[in-house]
Amino acid sequence: MKYKFYIGLLFLHVFILSCTSGKDSITKFISVDIQNIKEEVELPISELTDSLEIIQLDSILKGFIGMRIITDHYIGIMLSDPSNFLLFNRQGKFITSIGNEGYGPGEYQALYHAQLDEKAQRVYLAPYTAKQILTYNLKGRFLPKECIKLSYLSPKNYFYVDHDKKRVTVINLPFSKEEPIAWVQDFKGNIYQKIAAKHLALRPDYSNEISTFRNTEAIDFSISAFFQKQQDTLYYYDSKNNKIIPKLTLNAPRQPGKIIYSYLELPLDYFIILSTIQMGNNPYTDISNTSFVQVNKKTQQSQYVKIVNDYLGGIDFVPSTLFNSFRNGYFAYPQDAMTLREQLTKALENPDLLPEVRTRISNLLRQLKEKDGDVMMIGKLKTE
Repeated sequence: MKYKFYIGLLFLHVFILSCTSGKDSITKFISVDIQNIKEEVELPISELTDSLEIIQLDSILKGFIGMRIITDHYIGIMLSDPSNFLLFNRQGKFITSIGNEGYGPGEYQALYHAQLDEKAQRVYLAPYTAKQILTYNLKGRFLPKECIKLSYLSPKNYFYVDHDKKRVTVINLPFSKEEPIAWVQDFKGNIYQKIAAKHLALRPDYSNEISTFRNTEAIDFSISAFFQKQQDTLYYYDSKNNKIIPKLTLNAPRQPGKIIYSYLELPLDYFIILSTIQMGNNPYTDISNTSFVQVNKKTQQSQYVKIVNDYLGGIDFVPSTLFNSFRNGYFAYPQDAMTLREQLTKALENPDLLPEVRTRISNLLRQLKEKDGDVMMIGKLKTE
């Protein structure tokens, strides 16, 4: 199993520039000074999630693992090389592939974003430079009459389909000032509202990224410029008032082609991820170093953190995989069974393990066999 890493950024020292009393989520802007953050501490994943399920998938994932989408009853996994979207139930049993790589009806090249709507029994997919959003049911059947024409041709975008209201909100990676960075449309491509990118536009370059994670009710997004100097900021798109609202920025030296900064919002914290890239290599797979900075929303305290799996004896996560593991209110971390087995065996050598942790690890080791498929660690994000 291989992983496709969508990189991020986060370093922070916090001071509040503005605040309207009583309305934290919309009005507060935070500026982080990287020079004021000195120490790294371990952050147990149990401080971010209510629990952690270890779910064995009944197949080995072939390709680079990208987006993971968790719902009450389903696990959706987007792959590339080859491009595909796989649907499992929450027990790890494979259900179906949603479409396939190709050029025929219901097929696609290079998926970029997906939405799994359990209530509507629909999966929505869009590749790079999408002209439309492809629609399928949860049995994998392509529904050509339900495909959604996009109002603009977009190099990279994230979309949110409201099946009941027949509306789509799109967050776009803009390559010109006139292009919209966000818009709302109906299922036929008619525009309700849009916002021009203006100063947020980047030079046309597909190494640039746009990210959004929806771990709160807000539509959050950030733009990561690879070869271009640009101030990095976490924004909200306020679709009700059609406004872009800055939320968080990082004060740190810009090093185009060497460092990528990305933003991640969780219900209780912000994270800034700093990823150091080797010049000339693929900016999303060849990472020489990844660092996390946590900013607590309530206290505004910031610190470098190393996130560890305390549910399983403090074993490490791969830092560059973590960034894409928090989405839609869930933590979803993939790992091959063999590597996990090795980590758990080593963890049992620690004489200071709590008895309940030792029992949990021993039970899990008995379940994991060499022929097992990949593993997905899943936890609901804490909200208080």
